[in-house]
Amino acid sequence: MKCYRHPNVDAVGVCSQCGRGVCTACAMSVKGRLYCKADVERLVSRDGDEAKPVSKRHPTITLAALLFILLGAGEVCLSIFLMYAGVVPGSYKSLLQYFPFSTDASLIDTSVSLAPFIAGGLLFVVACIGIVAGDSLWSRKKGGMILGGIEVVSGTIVAAALESFNRSGIAIDLFLVVLFLNVALVFLLVIGRKSLI
Repeated sequence: MKCYRHPNVDAVGVCSQCGRGVCTACAMSVKGRLYCKADVERLVSRDGDEAKPVSKRHPTITLAALLFILLGAGEVCLSIFLMYAGVVPGSYKSLLQYFPFSTDASLIDTSVSLAPFIAGGLLFVVACIGIVAGDSLWSRKKGGMILGGIEVVSGTIVAAALESFNRSGIAIDLFLVVLFLNVALVFLLVIGRKSLI
């Protein structure tokens, strides 16, 4: 079957109203049903705002979704490191030898082993919230914005708590990076909020 407006193009479906074949350029989805542009215009003029074509995901929401997922993955790695350091006091020194900065740099003070373990557990929960927020935003669900807000607030609090464990340069740098990313995520969510369904 060919498109009713473009006779040289194959149709991707049939209009729910008039039954004519429509190509990708002519097809419009309204409430899960396929229509031709002419019938959508008639529906809009007859029903007002009831029938609206499905909008695309705003680029800022796409970027925010990707950042939430990447930030969440990084937080999962850091949380596992912190929980391990909490269970095995002093173990962070042997782990840090594989990183480019010196082994005397530390993210935490492991004189109290329970603190990094708890902080790692909290960070793991925050990371999971961030990954779910990214997935929801990718699917253009408004719930992703709420989860994203929870992740931004709780992630900033956990990052501030981690920074307070040790005032080293690496801990302060990590806190500033997290703070910058969270401000950028809030900015992206505010700009693209209208494209969420």
